Amino acid sequence: MTQFDQLLRRGLMDANLAQYERTLQTADAAEMDFSLGYLQERMRLLADPWGWMRRRELAGSRRRGRLNWRVIALVAALLLLSACAYAVATGQFSQWFPWVGADPKAPEVSEEVLSRTGTVIEQSQTVDGATATLNAAVWDGGTLRLSL
Repeated sequence: MTQFDQLLRRGLMDANLAQYERTLQTADAAEMDFSLGYLQERMRLLADPWGWMRRRELAGSRRRGRLNWRVIALVAALLLLSACAYAVATGQFSQWFPWVGADPKAPEVSEEVLSRTGTVIEQSQTVDGATATLNAAVWDGGTLRLSL
C-alpha cells in the first residue's frame, strides 16, 4: 500500500508540473514587482525583527480596543428619531410632553390633551352674568395648568 501512495503522489506532482510548467518558467525568469509599502515593511522587519513584532502587537491591541464613536452616535440618533416618530404616530408625544399640545389659538386641542393627561373636572360657575367652566387640570409637580 505504501508503494501505491508514493506512485500516486508522484503522478499528481508530475501532472501539476505539466499543467503549470509555462507559468513556473516565466515566474523564475521575471523579476517580481512588489509595492513600495511591502518593500518598506520588509526592510523594517529585516532591520529589527523583535521591534517589528512589538510594533505589530501594539498596533493590533490599539485597533481592537478602539470604539468608533461616529457609528455609536449615528445609531443613538436613529434610535431617538425612531422613538419620536413612534410617539408622534401613536399620539403618545402629547402625553409625554403635555405643554407642547397647549395651543391658545385652538383651545379644543389643548382641552383634548388635558383631558387625556389630567383630571377632567367639567364644573361651571356663573358670576355677574359671566360663566366660566373648568374643564380639566394638570399638576406636573411645579405648575398647575387649567383648561377654562
